[in-house]
Amino acid sequence: MDKLLLLHFLFFIIFLVSLWILEFFFPLRKKLYPTKKRWFHNFSISIINSIIIRFLLFITPISVWIYVWEKWLWLFNILSLNIYLEIIISIVLLDLIIYTQHILSHKIKWFWKLHSIHHSDKTLDITTSFRFHTLEIIISAIIKMFFVFILWINPISVIIFEIILSSWAIISHSNLKLPKKLDKILSYLFVTPEFHQVHHSILKKEHHSNFWFFLSIWDKVFNTYTYYKFKVKEIWLKENKKDFSLKDLLFLKINK
Repeated sequence: MDKLLLLHFLFFIIFLVSLWILEFFFPLRKKLYPTKKRWFHNFSISIINSIIIRFLLFITPISVWIYVWEKWLWLFNILSLNIYLEIIISIVLLDLIIYTQHILSHKIKWFWKLHSIHHSDKTLDITTSFRFHTLEIIISAIIKMFFVFILWINPISVIIFEIILSSWAIISHSNLKLPKKLDKILSYLFVTPEFHQVHHSILKKEHHSNFWFFLSIWDKVFNTYTYYKFKVKEIWLKENKKDFSLKDLLFLKINK
């Protein structure tokens, strides 16, 4: 187990550094703000979240998935689907569920108070995907646990989904400009950095669109898509034109 965790950590570091190098050589937007302070805030929030989730949230999605796997029949066992088809359908279902959660985080006032921490970043890069308030992370975990019970999804599928989602969130929030042809091909199914930058726009019309950061189909199916072949005017929240301290972010002191 320790070796597996170490291998996972090393893969994550290599993945992060590789994306950072690509961002440096192929930036989507010009660097307008100092990196040092932003990265300190974003990595600090991520570390705090990891510690709290690991040591204080005893009932985790993984433990629930294992319990369901051992004690219950999961949905796709009943349907007797091919394991690969089962994994694909599970990933699509879970992605839709978390996309819906994201929509609600913009529409429900108290939920937005939490989620606005993510949107308070001055720009987008590989660290923006770590900038989520701890309570939002916990709520997301509870939602996943609930739907594992409802749908009885194979835990292997959910673990694969978690790995894919966390990795793709880093890619879609990155300041990486992809070649036009590659971006066009990928965006038919997946969210690209250019696609998702619209969601972090300072303009409300753009800000309330292109919600998702993995499968691009949901924004297109549910009419939350904005054509993104343009440069976003500015990243940030219009209501909060000031710098925030780490304390402001952790204690939700960024909202009026």
